[in-house]
Amino acid sequence: MNMVNGRGISRKEQEYGNCKAFVGYMAVLSSFAPTPEVSMQLKQIVKHHVTKAKPFSDFTSINQQARTIIVKIMNDTSIPATQPEFLHRRYSSMARVVHRRENYAFGIAMHSYKVGDYESINGENLHGWYTGDGMEYMYSNYQQQYIDFFPTADPYLFQGTTELTIPRNNSAVDGVRSYKMSNATFVGGTDLNGTGVVGMEFYNFNYKLSGFRSWFLFDQSVMVVASYNSTENYRSTFVNRELAQLTQNVFVDGVLISNDLKSYTCSRIFIEGTGVNDSVGYIFLNKTKLFLKKELRIGDWNQIGTSSGAVQRNYVTGYVEGNSSMQLQYVIVFGCNKTEFDLFKGDQYQVITQNNQMHVIRHVENNVMYEAANIFNLSTNQSVNISKIQISSNASVLIRKADKIQISISDPTQKQNLLNYTINDQIQVVNVTGLAGASVVNEHAINRNKCGAGCAAGISIAVIIIVICAVIAGLYFYKRKCSNITTQSKPKNIKSTKNGMQAGTQMFI
Repeated sequence: MNMVNGRGISRKEQEYGNCKAFVGYMAVLSSFAPTPEVSMQLKQIVKHHVTKAKPFSDFTSINQQARTIIVKIMNDTSIPATQPEFLHRRYSSMARVVHRRENYAFGIAMHSYKVGDYESINGENLHGWYTGDGMEYMYSNYQQQYIDFFPTADPYLFQGTTELTIPRNNSAVDGVRSYKMSNATFVGGTDLNGTGVVGMEFYNFNYKLSGFRSWFLFDQSVMVVASYNSTENYRSTFVNRELAQLTQNVFVDGVLISNDLKSYTCSRIFIEGTGVNDSVGYIFLNKTKLFLKKELRIGDWNQIGTSSGAVQRNYVTGYVEGNSSMQLQYVIVFGCNKTEFDLFKGDQYQVITQNNQMHVIRHVENNVMYEAANIFNLSTNQSVNISKIQISSNASVLIRKADKIQISISDPTQKQNLLNYTINDQIQVVNVTGLAGASVVNEHAINRNKCGAGCAAGISIAVIIIVICAVIAGLYFYKRKCSNITTQSKPKNIKSTKNGMQAGTQMFI
């Protein structure tokens, strides 16, 4: 994905070139894999990409060793072309997120006090100002989506970003915070069984625009909740997407629109793709005034870097304008045709709380209820209740309710010594994982495996108060128990260590 290419995004043919190179490296690594199982996994992924991806119709740019191995893999009928797994991955140290499903992949590029906003040096990436400001990447079956993107897309309107409407100079002159850090500490999230929560505290390059943005990533959809503040004019871009043809249909509340830039007050947008798996829909939970257009954009690689070559691409671009405070709530829906999208219900998604302290949502999908939150900025001694869980720390939280209750919680800031939360219910602990380095210091059936990856207990309890080392993303599975428990015994203590830090976990039963 381009979001990890740094200033390389301003180099001509970087998307296909990087794709070929990466698959070539995987092919070579398959020959040196530590086990036959790992070797087979690599070969299956290589075969999938070579079979499905257009760039591999031409192998000439791949080195001879990789070409030889790839040809051998492709001719071996015992190797199936296996699609990569569906997943949700956070790369906390680089402020990047990848969410992958059968019909799409979704990427988020952020920055923080640990990671710079963008890289520009040696005359490269001159317009990359906003590529680390929450920029979203949406990959689908249309494999041309990010080909020639950066020299042709409007650099002030990258999808997922919210920016002031002021002109910028090339970064060599105007790099106020080029590849430097910001004051944002809450950048990250948590995940559970392939579903994810991502939160971003945001300050723009001159600190005249600030806000909080949340992504809640499910199977067929991504829910966005955002809160911004500024005394100047700004735009929040919800789509900036390449189109195969400018004649592709775009519908606003079911009505076909023209190419011209116009304002609409609406709740639903559907962008027709080259096929079902390339189409995308937007549901605004409240009717929102927005601007939308289709256009042909022309650019040259020499405008953003040291390469050269004129290129042109078709785009659909949409944004919302603000000049004080802004509250956004919308859902991006993938992998459906217009008829299916028209039947897709927005009431599956509810925003419970949205302010500059927290974003809390509820969503029902496939008979499973999710409750999730980014708690950005709690005051001292303040707490918030989410589904009978009282949380007293800034955190990302994801709760899944089906036949059992599953809870995932983490500290995106990686600065807090402790995370505090209380479960106010009668429950039975089925499994507890994520307590790296945990050890039992008294008698009870709470077991630690050798690497400290998990603990398990079968305890009937009324209230659990758990304090976790802040850098550990704890994953807890709970099942309700109907018996009425009114007494508590002495606390059972668990110690958890990570990178030399130690915290106590107390369980009152």
